[in-house]
Amino acid sequence: MKFLIAPLCSDLTRPLEVTRCVNSIRDQEEHPFEWDVKVVCNTNDDAYHKTIDDIISEHEVIRTESNGGNGMGHNSVLQLFRDRYRDEGYTHLIMIDADDLLYPCAFEVISDILMLAPETDYCGVGSNADSVRRGPSGNPNGSIELIPGIHLHSNFNWKYPVPTYPIYAGIENGCPGGEVTLFVSANAVERDLHHLEYPMIPDDFTHMLWGIKHHLLGNLQYVSTDTTDIYVYDKTNSVGTTNQPEFKFDPKQWPAEAVDYVRDNFSDIVGVTRAHLPFLTLPPVLFPGEKCDFVRDQLLFFDE
Repeated sequence: MKFLIAPLCSDLTRPLEVTRCVNSIRDQEEHPFEWDVKVVCNTNDDAYHKTIDDIISEHEVIRTESNGGNGMGHNSVLQLFRDRYRDEGYTHLIMIDADDLLYPCAFEVISDILMLAPETDYCGVGSNADSVRRGPSGNPNGSIELIPGIHLHSNFNWKYPVPTYPIYAGIENGCPGGEVTLFVSANAVERDLHHLEYPMIPDDFTHMLWGIKHHLLGNLQYVSTDTTDIYVYDKTNSVGTTNQPEFKFDPKQWPAEAVDYVRDNFSDIVGVTRAHLPFLTLPPVLFPGEKCDFVRDQLLFFDE
């Protein structure tokens, strides 16, 4: 196995966030598979690209001039993988927004998933990934205040039965959003999984639905997991897309062509639940205190 890990940054991603993300990859405690890092800088700004290229000196920085629309950056990462995986020997892709980061045991957990389900082509977090949020705690699954006003929302070491709620209940019943994609295989990427390219609506929703649809068609193996010991979604970035008041989970506010696209492509998987998909429950690696200490240190990495 050889993974391409592609942190994705745009003009809104602070250079220190990109450094922090890359460091979280390089500082993994275990390295059970080969991997390369290529930072995808999705920008039309020459100065921003040069800044990222200068600070990420040990890894290739690839510029894709496709920003200006939601989902375009992620789709450019998928296309990069399609273009290179044969020549460079990659079997899997990890996409990560460069303002997010990995726990130091992430590679270990990913390796465990592939030992338990070696044919996995698409792995997503079936319950919410850990997230860092400003403001009061509102997570019923628990949260801990790391520094004043900033909480780590996490299931911590709680384990739940396979959730039975519908993943997609039809466009008329709303959009729950996508889920964190831990990794995809070359086979999955060749199925033309892609993000929705419309501004201010959940772009990863269709990426997940395509994966599930191809699983049900027998084209790939989609596996969900409840592990929260891999990905930390840093939602404290006030300029991030999902933090904007105009961000729309409600399809009633979407452009008609986006609604038609989802309805036309995914009406045949309405009512599919987590219980219809393989679901892995893995033992926790980090204790709650260890997770909080790690994330707190990463937040204090910034000299604000």
